Amino acid sequence: MEAVRGQSGERNTNSHRSWKFCEGRENPADLLSRCCSEQKLLNSEIWWGGARWLSQPKHLWPTAVERKIPEEITELRGVKTVVQNITVQKLENPIKYLISKCSSWKKLISVAAWFLRFIKNLRRANDKNKTFLLTSEFEEARNVIVKYIQEAVFTEEIKRPKINKPIKTNSKLLALCPYLDEN
Repeated sequence: MEAVRGQSGERNTNSHRSWKFCEGRENPADLLSRCCSEQKLLNSEIWWGGARWLSQPKHLWPTAVERKIPEEITELRGVKTVVQNITVQKLENPIKYLISKCSSWKKLISVAAWFLRFIKNLRRANDKNKTFLLTSEFEEARNVIVKYIQEAVFTEEIKRPKINKPIKTNSKLLALCPYLDEN
């Protein structure tokens, strides 16, 4: 608390001429105080670059607004500070993640089936499935995993038939007479 008091006292005695006023629409901190979404924060020029006037010469910066700080505000006893930390991270494909974490095919299918059920239960407000996994759920998980692997390994071979082009003659799949089905 001494460090905080020391800093606040130092701040109050510093020259106010070095302070610059930053309007709400130019203030990056204002975004978080108004519950800004992660997407808006990621795309915000103000958040990443600061107020626009900061990139201009200093003589064009806004002038300081003289404000008297009431004595009771300078005393910081009993003030609680809340720190909010937002981390935005692009996650890899969940199937790719599961493949890297599961040690066997059986475990991968099982974990993927539970994962897919979890996603379905999130979408259902009143009709959540809480019983054991069904055979159809294991089959769905297997299809999702196989489809992911096929798309990762044979991207070109899958893309070409979709746009009515033949598979290239140097493709390793060509001898197997590949075709696309609903899965």
